[in-house]
Amino acid sequence: IYSSWYPLQSVLAVPIVAGAIKASSVLHLPVHYVESLSVTVLPALYTALTVPLVYLLSISLGSVETGAWLAAISYGFGTIALVYTRDFFADPLLALLVALGSLLAFRQHTSWMIVPVTALAVLAKPTGIILGPVLSAYLFWKTRRFWLSLLPGLGSSIGLAVYFLYNFYRFGNFRTFGQ
Repeated sequence: IYSSWYPLQSVLAVPIVAGAIKASSVLHLPVHYVESLSVTVLPALYTALTVPLVYLLSISLGSVETGAWLAAISYGFGTIALVYTRDFFADPLLALLVALGSLLAFRQHTSWMIVPVTALAVLAKPTGIILGPVLSAYLFWKTRRFWLSLLPGLGSSIGLAVYFLYNFYRFGNFRTFGQ
């Protein structure tokens, strides 16, 4: 388990760490150095994937194309997002999931894909639990369709349940969230 508190990023890092273990034996380098260097690719990748989502989100909110490009570039280079790419923090992954969940909610026809996105947001970082209720409230306000508006909240509930199971498995208590 690579991250003490946030299970999703560790699970996503497994294939990269597996490749790093093989590479360390070929390169005759200490395994922990190659592993830690290889996983820093993930936060940079998450930030790089968030930039076009910010563009699409801006367009869906009514921005002109130039403004959407400016928003995306400003997110990528003008915020603290790049600082988090140097370490194995969960914030870039959470930002990616928040942007994706928001984009799904702002689309004309919200799909069931919002459920796994909001569930994964909780597993990325516990503060991601607010994404589901916020998007549920927005969808209810926008569509007045009760069952559709429950989807993001359902995803957050599923994510929290999985997180509790992870805590019970890892720490022996479902309420223990790490060290």
